[in-house]
Amino acid sequence: MRAFFAGLTGLRAMVASAFLFALMAALIKAAARTIPAVEVVFVRNVVHAAIFVPAWWTLTDRRLGSVKLLLMRGTFGLVALEAYAWTLAKMPLADAWILQSMNPVFVALLAPFVLKERSGGAVWWALVLGLGGAAMIVRPGLHVGWVPGVIGVVGGLASGCA
Repeated sequence: MRAFFAGLTGLRAMVASAFLFALMAALIKAAARTIPAVEVVFVRNVVHAAIFVPAWWTLTDRRLGSVKLLLMRGTFGLVALEAYAWTLAKMPLADAWILQSMNPVFVALLAPFVLKERSGGAVWWALVLGLGGAAMIVRPGLHVGWVPGVIGVVGGLASGCA
């Protein structure tokens, strides 16, 4: 397993990751047409554990660190994944993807308050633009309803918190 991961360069890993996340989104959207989002997420997590627990066991020292922080991260991650799966079933794929991909906006928005990091003016302008873009996706009365849009934003927020 170490040999497989050693052969991945940064660029190859990023391309593979983007492809696999897009594939996962398409498969979740297809499955969520007939299966509740909770069940889709459960199966996704079982498959994820079957693939990545052996890698974690092989490649790390397995120290957990702060169990409280790990449980918080896991809870935020589960909320994010549930919201994402639900919005994939209710919204066009691209809109759900963009709302979930707002997590860096929320990380930058929360960093000054949670991590006590200072942000410059350019960061705040970028945040305003990012939130404005999300508002244009969630706009009421057009192709995306308020509830799926808000749940998509909550999913992005939970992902950023994780």
